[in-house]
Amino acid sequence: METIRTKKAIQVLFRRCGFELRRYRRHIPHEERSITLGQLASLDFGEITMEEARFLGDLVRRAPMEGPIIEIGTLFGWSTRIITMAKPVEQPLITVDNCIWNPWGLSPEEHRWLTEKLLADAVKQFHVTQRVMDKDRFFNQYDGLVPSLVFMDADHSYEGTRRDLEFARRVKTSVICGHDYDKTKWPGVVKAVDEFGGPKELVGSLWVLEKECGVPRGDIQANT
Repeated sequence: METIRTKKAIQVLFRRCGFELRRYRRHIPHEERSITLGQLASLDFGEITMEEARFLGDLVRRAPMEGPIIEIGTLFGWSTRIITMAKPVEQPLITVDNCIWNPWGLSPEEHRWLTEKLLADAVKQFHVTQRVMDKDRFFNQYDGLVPSLVFMDADHSYEGTRRDLEFARRVKTSVICGHDYDKTKWPGVVKAVDEFGGPKELVGSLWVLEKECGVPRGDIQANT
């Protein structure tokens, strides 16, 4: 039953991307080929690049071992696995996503099920917790230890990114970092991050703030 469900999920993924799965045949006429390498290469999986992944791993290793790591925006768990491989096994990692949006148009139920399958080993063996909930609700309810690191890759609007940054500041996070610092694609992310001091380091579009930069410029100006 589980195998059948997995096959159906894969078929749904490809159909949502406009492709069709067919039984393998050794010789398939060119006109019958439904997926080309060019089409596969053009797919947007919504994930970080390998260069950014290496930088994220470095940030995790540089962060304090005390306190949990919090990821805002799980998607399908690619960055979650990068963080899991870089952190100490016993250090908790909490990854938060409401599973409402994904680049393939999956339903929330399909999105949640697929991500749970992809992260099953991390959850079972490496102290990873998947929270399927709205991030603002998570922020309001959080009463745990001071986070070692917060990684942000969810709502890319100015308001959404600012709320992420305000949460990380409020709980006194040691390392605050995130994805998609890109003026062309995500000007809201850039505006919010710049108001909190701007990137100390930037690799691709993956940024990290100065540790001391916790007060946004707007708040400083308002208090002077």
